[in-house]
Amino acid sequence: MTNDHLEVDVLDDKAGGKYDAWLGEQPVGLVVYGKTGSRYVLTHAAVLPEYQHHGIGFQLISRTLQDIRAQGGTATIICPVVREFIDRHPEYEDVVDKREPGIRSAA
Repeated sequence: MTNDHLEVDVLDDKAGGKYDAWLGEQPVGLVVYGKTGSRYVLTHAAVLPEYQHHGIGFQLISRTLQDIRAQGGTATIICPVVREFIDRHPEYEDVVDKREPGIRSAA
């Protein structure tokens, strides 16, 4: 596998409760959420194995968190992948719900 960067479109499938990463016509990753008011509960994140290590996870999770922030929402982190992402990119820590953060930072 190479570390080539692939650009994806990230779309919020509100009816399905997930953000999807699309490479052309193909879905290649997702972040699953539940929503209560303005709080998102991020339960699962994944990228298809053949598309891992191409920057798709970064784009998918960062755009999900940016979208939640832009809507004035917060996130409860249940997914360890999302928690690890925020640990590596602390600029997104402000999106984490203060009352119900979910998984706490390992740091």
